[in-house]
Amino acid sequence: MALGYLGTSYLYSRFSNTRRTLTGKRSDNVARLPFIAGFALCMLIGLHGASALKVLAILAANYWIGKATAGSVVGPVVSWAFNLGVLIVNELADGYKFAALHPSLEYLVRFLMLLAKLPVA
Repeated sequence: MALGYLGTSYLYSRFSNTRRTLTGKRSDNVARLPFIAGFALCMLIGLHGASALKVLAILAANYWIGKATAGSVVGPVVSWAFNLGVLIVNELADGYKFAALHPSLEYLVRFLMLLAKLPVA
C-alpha cells in the first residue's frame, strides 16, 4: 500500500500543474491536498467498505462538536464523552448493522471490506 501511495503521489505531482520554484521544488504542499484527500478516501473505503459511511459520520460529528465548542473549556470533555459513548454503544450492540436502520440497507453488509479479511494480531 505504501508503494501504491508513493507511486501515485509521484505521478500526481509530476503531471499536475503545481507551482515550482527556481530550484525545481514545489513552493507549498497546498496543491497536493486534493490528491491526499482523494487517496485517504479511497483507502478508507478500501479498508472499511460500506462501513466507511459510519466512520465518516463519526468524523463529521466530531468536527461539528469541535466547531460548536471552539475555544471552550468543555469542548474536549464533550468530544471525549461522545467518542466514549460511540465505543460503548459499539461494544454493546456488537457493531453497527445497516439492517437495524432499515431492512433495505442490509445489502451494504456484503459490500467488499478488506479490513475484515485481514488477520489482526
